[in-house]
Amino acid sequence: MAKKRKITLVMILCLMFVPFSSYAQGPKAITVYINGFNQNASQYGVEEMAPVRKGRTFLPLEQLEQSLAYSVSVDSDKQSVLIKKDGVQVAMTLGDKNYRVQKETKTMDVAPFSEKNRIYVPARFVQEAFGAKVEWDGKNRVVIIAGNRGEEESKDSYTELSKVGLKAIVPEEFNMVDLHGQYIVSWKEFMGQYSETPATLFTIKKTSEPSENIGDRLLDYRNGNYVFAEFAKDRQYSRAIDEAIEGMLASIRSIERKDD
Repeated sequence: MAKKRKITLVMILCLMFVPFSSYAQGPKAITVYINGFNQNASQYGVEEMAPVRKGRTFLPLEQLEQSLAYSVSVDSDKQSVLIKKDGVQVAMTLGDKNYRVQKETKTMDVAPFSEKNRIYVPARFVQEAFGAKVEWDGKNRVVIIAGNRGEEESKDSYTELSKVGLKAIVPEEFNMVDLHGQYIVSWKEFMGQYSETPATLFTIKKTSEPSENIGDRLLDYRNGNYVFAEFAKDRQYSRAIDEAIEGMLASIRSIERKDD
């Protein structure tokens, strides 16, 4: 009888310990992508480059300029910020939830703030003012911030990647093969095992989960699905190859579907 009580007590303790250890870890950290780049890859980390406050993602002014190509000016005396792009102006003031888009006054649920000599503004309200998007994947705790991609080239320049709902301008130096719904992109001048250039440069694939490799590039997010350009973790390409890759990724556009 005493032995049975001892076994029962041990089982109860085990059941109590398992949920406690899982909850003690807390919620999964939020991942932020800005124009396809995982901000955890930044030397400053996501907390400085895209901190989350009161459920909103904020961006420092230098991110607006460097990653999203906005023009930014600061009036230190008035503690105000003016953000411009493509003829649109957005004015915000530190600590103030009211802001202006052109001449129209609007209200946010959070306010810009200053921290560690950086001024931060709420990404969603800035993006929406310029017709761009901020997406939130609550299941995976991922924020996706993307700027407008600009005008397309002529339609004849694009190759459709229909399995992932995208199209791209593929450089002449590249081969691209559809392999079971994934697009394998390789360099045509691969010369065999002694070449420093790998046969496969990257793979474009659709997935319902964010990539675990922070060096991969997010190309699209729609209807709960991600499309990534997946690279080798130790990728080291020549400057010419890197420029060709960046040119192709910058050309990528969505294929508009009636059911999207």
